[in-house]
Amino acid sequence: MNIKFISNLFQIILWCASFILTLIWIFCPYPPFEPEPLTFAVGLIAAASSAILKKYSEKLEQEKFCTANALAVGYVNNFIEPILTQLIKTNKNSKLYIYIPEKLSDLYPKNIDRLVAELKIRNLSNKTINVKLDEGRGVRDIMTIINANGDNVYFDFPSTLLTLNILIDYQTESKKNSFNEKEKAHLGKLYIAKFKETTQALLEEKNLLPKYVEFSNSLIQVPL
Repeated sequence: MNIKFISNLFQIILWCASFILTLIWIFCPYPPFEPEPLTFAVGLIAAASSAILKKYSEKLEQEKFCTANALAVGYVNNFIEPILTQLIKTNKNSKLYIYIPEKLSDLYPKNIDRLVAELKIRNLSNKTINVKLDEGRGVRDIMTIINANGDNVYFDFPSTLLTLNILIDYQTESKKNSFNEKEKAHLGKLYIAKFKETTQALLEEKNLLPKYVEFSNSLIQVPL
């Protein structure tokens, strides 16, 4: 049984006990014990524990997504922002699209290769360019998508999200059954959503979105 189930069960027991004691206090003229102090005591415990458990649950919820948040912070600060800084220096109209997958497996190399191959449907081509960062921060690779007129946009697959597979396997005990596979898929979607939410907030804070950065769930739908 998980903590949430146990805490909810505990709350139900406390509030039921408080309700029963209140009925005894009101309707039983000669109870075998003094119900008034017990009613107040149980009621106070129930109220206090509700507040504590609610705060604890909120903290657990925040900690649950701390890995996705940390990945988003590193992704924006160590990749998106510095690489955009360089791209904008050469072209103020630079536009970078960040791929947001439906599920983590969409970021596997073979699936990315399939998506890239679909560019031919729109007569688009692609190539990977090396961008040298300032202050000796090394070189970053970024994919550029080019149309027949030579216009281009930049596109990135945040493969850092694949790190979450290890965490999800641990949380679901890595058992190979249909229930856990569904649970893994569900957790993956939650982590992806949290990653996007944090990434978006950071990019907006840095005034990069939507002027220079947008999200996309498809390569072939990128406006070009």
